[in-house]
Amino acid sequence: MFHWKYILKYLIGGVWEYCAPTMIFMVEIRVIPRTGPSGGGASEPTEDQKAADDVATLIKALPDEITLDNEDVVKKAEDAYKALTDNQKALVDAALVEKLNKASQAISDWKD
Repeated sequence: MFHWKYILKYLIGGVWEYCAPTMIFMVEIRVIPRTGPSGGGASEPTEDQKAADDVATLIKALPDEITLDNEDVVKKAEDAYKALTDNQKALVDAALVEKLNKASQAISDWKD
């Protein structure tokens, strides 16, 4: 048989205290912000976010030391970034864009 205090704890999911003679209890309620249009839990990434994440993965895979041997992978990452819309480009981390720019510059320097 369920007792009301267990049901209360289950429904609220917080901290509670119970004093038998006076029936005093204290409840801590945690507010969970809405994260998407449905209002609960993690929402699926948008198409723009997926495209930006794909490009970010390509940029992260670039080596730290860029040589002419890496020209193909740098070109592939560069082309993928250029193909993004402005909204999608805004979703790519600025540090990754900087890494891509440095890699492209390093390839240019190697060719000169």
